[in-house]
Amino acid sequence: MFPFHTACRLAAASLFCLLSISHARAAEPVDVTVKQAHQLLEQGKPEAALPLLDAVLASQPQHAAARFNRGQIWLGQGRVDAALADLDQAIASAPANARYLGARCVARVQAGQAEAGLADCAAALAQPGNAANALVARGQAWLLLKRDAEALADFDAALQASPQHMRALYGKGVALTRLGELLRQQALQALPGADRDYRHQALAVSLSVKPAGL
Repeated sequence: MFPFHTACRLAAASLFCLLSISHARAAEPVDVTVKQAHQLLEQGKPEAALPLLDAVLASQPQHAAARFNRGQIWLGQGRVDAALADLDQAIASAPANARYLGARCVARVQAGQAEAGLADCAAALAQPGNAANALVARGQAWLLLKRDAEALADFDAALQASPQHMRALYGKGVALTRLGELLRQQALQALPGADRDYRHQALAVSLSVKPAGL
């Protein structure tokens, strides 16, 4: 009896492995496509990434990573409702994913839902692992809310956790520029000629900086 049971278990295990391998091979091209789309987004090419993500979601509407990446494209285009729809579905499939929660945090704040957005950021920060992405998301939310000192603190914390995080570095630059402008305005209000020693071209400050991720 025992050899028969052992053989059955081995046969069942082999069948399970074959099915798992078959499923992984079937899913692999889709995941590769999503990765390619994400890389295009990282290169600043959302118009090239969008058709790839649309194609994936046409065949697999519940693909969380594809929903997340497309939501980021919509958000960058100012289509906040479309972004939230995609991010809601991504989080429904992966409710503990810190990146998805952080992205929806920013989208909700951009949509005027500050309390719900910051709750998403808090949930993202509560997840295990490196908190850099969640900190950057909350930093972006603070920028939207014009709470620049808090944004700067989060970007600094993100850079401590991940020193090469370029979105954190960019966001820190935005926060510093805004805080610097506030300080300059305070000085001019108190002393209208406070800028008289800073008018040389080499000391000029460009204020045409757009907030990171907005």
